[in-house]
Formats: sequence, structure tokens, C-alpha cells
Amino acid sequence: MAIRFGVSPIAWVNDDMPQLGAGTALTTILADARDIGFEGAELGGIFPRDAEVLKPLMAGYGLDLVGGWFSGNLLVHDVEAEIAAAADHLALLKAMGSTVFVHAETSNAIHGQMGTPLADTPRLDSAGWKLFGDRLTRFADYVAGQGLRCSRMLESTCLMSRWPHRAMVVSSSLRMMSSDIVTPACPMAPRP
Repeated sequence: MAIRFGVSPIAWVNDDMPQLGAGTALTTILADARDIGFEGAELGGIFPRDAEVLKPLMAGYGLDLVGGWFSGNLLVHDVEAEIAAAADHLALLKAMGSTVFVHAETSNAIHGQMGTPLADTPRLDSAGWKLFGDRLTRFADYVAGQGLRCSRMLESTCLMSRWPHRAMVVSSSLRMMSSDIVTPACPMAPRP
């Protein structure tokens, strides 16, 4: 099985801090990704959310949609509410033939609050981790039932990808446990 790599558009345009990369055209991102040798790209904030528009656009550059970031809120939503909130995103990924669902827990995150020190990032206690783990597992089971998966460094396949991010509850707590968290590029599934 060959491994295919996709790239995140955050290398060009930052969704958290839109002033970084502001004015960069989507066509520039797609052309650069193709020219560098990537076979796909992750869904970014400037991408159209209509598969009938996005699919031919990506195909014009010979790229597939790797998957897409979803700003999750499992710390404040129950699983049913999270599934409902993710419905349009999941439908787009499926329509695009994507196999990766990136769930990033962003409830209570401070990454967009430029005046807030990283030291003020919220933390989870033991009960919070248990609740979050249960909800994330149930949400991941739902996503898997919809046919999406992702390769991870420590597992040959998984149901979803979790994206570590500074100033978010989950990432900050994990950084406290391990100072060497590494997120490799997420390989795309092989073409059928």
C-alpha cells in the first residue's frame, strides 16, 4: 500500500488568526500544494463548503480533500448535540470522498484571544477527562459508523484524528503530561 500525503492550508492562511495569510487566494494554496508534490489538502476556512463547487476545484489541481478540521465542543455539548453540530461537515467530507475527520476540542479554548496568556488555558480535572473521554469515544464511534478513518503514528488505523493545538484544554493538559507530543502529517488513505 502506498502512502499519500496531504497538507493543511494553515501553512498559507491561519483560521485562528486570519491576519496571518490574509489575502492569500485558495488557488495559490492549491497550486502550491500540487507543485510541492502533495496529493491532497485539508479543508480550510477559505474553502467552499459545497461539494459541487469544491470537488471540481480540487480536481483541477489534481488534489483530493484529505479531511477537515471540526471545532468540537464535547466539553460543553452532549454527544447527540455534537453529532448534530457536525452533520454538515461530515456530509461534505463524505461527498468529497474524504476518509479523515479531524476533531479538535475547542470549547473553552483561548487560542483566538490574543490578550490572554497561555498560562490561563483551561485545564481538565480527573472527572473532566473521564467525561471528555467517554464523549469523544462515543462521537468517534459515530464517525466510524459513517465510514471515516485516519492513520496515526501509534496505530495503523483509527476512527478519527485528534489535532494538538496550543491554548486548548485537551492539548494543554496533554502537554503537561508529555513535553514531546508530535503530530506527523496525516497520511491519506490509498485510492481505491
